[in-house]
Amino acid sequence: MHHFWTGSELRYLKSRYPHISTAAIAEYLGVTVSAVYQQAQAFGIKKSQEFLLSERSGRLNKKLADVGKRYRFKKGHIPANKGKKMTPEVRERVKHTWFKKGNEPHNTKHDGYISVRRDSKGRYYAHIRVALGKFELLHRHIWEQHNGPVPKGQIVVFKNGDTSDFRIENLEMITREENMLRNTRHNYPQDLQQAIMALNKLKKVIRDYGKE
Repeated sequence: MHHFWTGSELRYLKSRYPHISTAAIAEYLGVTVSAVYQQAQAFGIKKSQEFLLSERSGRLNKKLADVGKRYRFKKGHIPANKGKKMTPEVRERVKHTWFKKGNEPHNTKHDGYISVRRDSKGRYYAHIRVALGKFELLHRHIWEQHNGPVPKGQIVVFKNGDTSDFRIENLEMITREENMLRNTRHNYPQDLQQAIMALNKLKKVIRDYGKE
């Protein structure tokens, strides 16, 4: 069963992953090691150099890691069968090992799978799979489950700015224009910032009037 990560769990992951073993984090949070690894990879979090060089990392030392080096293919190696076609006899012998039409890889994600990705500005947002090959922003998906489709020109944002806080009461729908003003109002004088906030609240009241 897929684990839904809470905001506190994600914050713990960010602060502790670089410094302690993945297994220890998984045990503390009660999730699988692969779940921890996947979320760390999605956030771009890596183990610290200090941890990797310590015995706690459990990594093989250089001598053991080089044991199989002589058996590896050298750079530029050309396979003996390059350019050769498979004979009918060989094809018949190995065709049972081929993937069948419609086969899905073992790591294909299921509907409801949560993936955390970083946008072009470095902010992290969770996405949810709703169909094969189709993901949606999780906070937008949650909003639509409660309130219906988001109209064109509107977006769903986090009231407190925490993109890991998916409580419905922390989500609100605003226009792209309002969102732009919110993201730029910190550049204006304090009195103008307050006026912009008051105007946005008034627009929301007018927009919501008569809906209930």
